Amino acid sequence: MNRETADSAMSKDYKYSVLKDSTVRRTWELKNRNVSMDFRADEDKLICITLEYTKPAPVKVCVKDAEKIVGEELRKWRNVNDETCEKLGMKRAMGCQTASGYYVFREKDSDDKCMRMVFYVDKPQSDRSKLEVFDGLKSTALGTSGTTDLTFLMEDEYARKAGLGAKLNEPTPTVEASSALGDTSLTLNQQRTTQKSQGSAQTALGNNPALAAQQNKAKAAAATPKPAQPAPSPAAAPQPVEQDAFVSATDPLFSAIGMGGVGSGGRIAVLVIAALLIIVLPLVLIAQSGKQNKAKVKPVVFPAGGKAIRPLNSKKRR
Repeated sequence: MNRETADSAMSKDYKYSVLKDSTVRRTWELKNRNVSMDFRADEDKLICITLEYTKPAPVKVCVKDAEKIVGEELRKWRNVNDETCEKLGMKRAMGCQTASGYYVFREKDSDDKCMRMVFYVDKPQSDRSKLEVFDGLKSTALGTSGTTDLTFLMEDEYARKAGLGAKLNEPTPTVEASSALGDTSLTLNQQRTTQKSQGSAQTALGNNPALAAQQNKAKAAAATPKPAQPAPSPAAAPQPVEQDAFVSATDPLFSAIGMGGVGSGGRIAVLVIAALLIIVLPLVLIAQSGKQNKAKVKPVVFPAGGKAIRPLNSKKRR
């Protein structure tokens, strides 16, 4: 099994930690058992599986658990010499090699009960239980400590556990150089530099690497230079026409008589003149008409002492 397979095959209720040798450890807390798996970050290859019992278990139970893990029957258990036990961090242990080539060690207490079992894919060379956990860079009076920055691995584990799909184990350009940790660590540093340049910030404390990748794409698109557009000439740029409420209300009337371009002041003057013409002019005409009628009608004046003239066709009174 590798780390990529474990992402989908194993449950997500584990705790993870990044070790200072650039490896990753995932731990599941089960009933009376704690199971951890160590992976190489560069190849995602499984290094070992450690099974610790919270209470020492009988040999039969431990052997049964071991056979379930390796998938085959284990018969040839032998005592491990003191030198190998010291190298692996065990006091009293028995071990065997499986048909697939894996190495299994079980540590026992004074009652021959099993305390811990470790399964190695390859022949072990050191005690991995003594490896320190990387918990971020430390600042001192002389600056940042010389510890290799493995923050990118913490981000990677956070993304894998959250199922974000933003994993950091993509192929990176080959770097022809070496460092204190060899070419592998330099390749991982190249991955970290590339990932940081893409905007992946913070760690398992709550950052979303997938969202950061999307934001970085948007920033890259915004930063792409666009061809310069010619500035529009002043004559071509339409100027906004400022209109007040009075102009807007009277616009239909003035537009109908061909005076739509007249401003508010001119429109007021036109309306005043029109009002005068409509109201005052009829009054003047009426007054003039009255004067003319008075001039035409003359009163009938009879001569003094005379009689009214009787019409010729009227009947004579008796």
